[in-house]
Amino acid sequence: MVALRLAQAMGLSEDDQVTVYYTGLLHFAGCTAESEIDARFFGDEMTARPQMLTVAHGSRLELMAAAMRTAHQGSRR
Repeated sequence: MVALRLAQAMGLSEDDQVTVYYTGLLHFAGCTAESEIDARFFGDEMTARPQMLTVAHGSRLELMAAAMRTAHQGSRR
């Protein structure tokens, strides 16, 4: 909804606002272009996603620390 409000404030057309709204929904449904990259980095991006979402809006340090803890958890010896 924040993205939609921003789109409205920017004066985007109604069609563009609809695109912004559904793109925002798809992002958190896991339908993004970054899934392949996430899979390579994390191993299992679907398992990593909930862990990464908890720090997604935190500091860069928190994000990097979580990424390092989460990446390829099952392959550690």
